[in-house]
Amino acid sequence: MERKVCKNCGTNENVDFDGMCKKCYDNSIQAIEKSETEDERLEDNEGKKAFFKSKKNIAIIVLAILLLFSIFGGSSASKEKDLNSQIANLSSSLSEKEEQITNLQNTNKQLKEEKQTLEAEKKKLEDEKNSLEEDKKNLNTKIEELQKTSSINNNSQSQNSSINTSNKATTQATTQATSQTTTKTTSTSNTDSAVVYVTKTGEKYHRAGCSYLKSSKIEMSLSDAKNKGYTACSKCNP
Repeated sequence: MERKVCKNCGTNENVDFDGMCKKCYDNSIQAIEKSETEDERLEDNEGKKAFFKSKKNIAIIVLAILLLFSIFGGSSASKEKDLNSQIANLSSSLSEKEEQITNLQNTNKQLKEEKQTLEAEKKKLEDEKNSLEEDKKNLNTKIEELQKTSSINNNSQSQNSSINTSNKATTQATTQATSQTTTKTTSTSNTDSAVVYVTKTGEKYHRAGCSYLKSSKIEMSLSDAKNKGYTACSKCNP
């Protein structure tokens, strides 16, 4: 015959109590009872804490104590009436306090909302400030670039003006030399075979160095110019 063994301690003595020996069974019963007692104690403490957290309950307890003290102290009907009046006053005061608390909570909520709005506006203004500073920085950079470009252009124009002035002086000197040479050559040759110059649109013939020849300069003999109807220029008098 197979012998029973305790499922807790493994002993095979007196194993008739729900698969356990008597000792293990008694210990489990005591543990269950202790656990139930502890749970009841905790629930009772929690109920007491919840009860004493309520202001109304505290006020009721105080009033009840006062009432009991008045009754068992042999107070008269007048004192009882006064006590009831005090209870009513305390109740009214409690209601006022609760209303004040509600108003303060609403005010606090409004202040929080206003704070959030102000913080949002502050952030918006800071973003706009940063954007304006960035635009200002970009504009300063563009102004500096334009100033550099303007300085370079001014220097270039100054150099070009100097070169043009030098070239003009050189051209005038060459033209004068050519004019003098042409004049000498013309004075020693036949007048009708002398070389003169006309323009594309003018009706006068000119010497080589005449200022009217800047736009165009066409060479031909004096006789050909006269035959074509050109007349002498009054400025250079060819």
